[in-house]
Amino acid sequence: MAIQNDRGELISFECSDIIDDVKEDLQEYRRQTKVYAACRFEKGVKIIFDYFFNDIQEMAMFPPLKEDEWFEKMTLAELLAYLTRLNNITNRYKSITELFNATGWTFKKFSEYFKIPQRTVEDWVYGKASCADYIVRLMNYKLLKENII
Repeated sequence: MAIQNDRGELISFECSDIIDDVKEDLQEYRRQTKVYAACRFEKGVKIIFDYFFNDIQEMAMFPPLKEDEWFEKMTLAELLAYLTRLNNITNRYKSITELFNATGWTFKKFSEYFKIPQRTVEDWVYGKASCADYIVRLMNYKLLKENII
């Protein structure tokens, strides 16, 4: 979803390229792998514009930050969740995979929250089974109403 600033405005930021990078890294690394996210504020909302792993070589190659920019340590799952919300101006997710990524939760937490078997959620997210559209809409509604996404 778009992120709400202190004036109540919904702010979104096009970051699909970095989302694709995070998804690629998730093919190789665990969701709980720590990264450093490069951040800055725009219109009262934290924008993440790049990230790197805790690697001295990557850190040395990273361009110097400007005065109003900083690094935040977070997991790949947290990074993907924040970027997914920031990139989505409509506050609606069309697929179970997008919704799952937006929460930043583990499969266990997601399945316990919705009281759905973990294996079923995994099959939906990995495309081994399809999740009905009305279920995605109901999950989206519940997560929005409870201010989780």
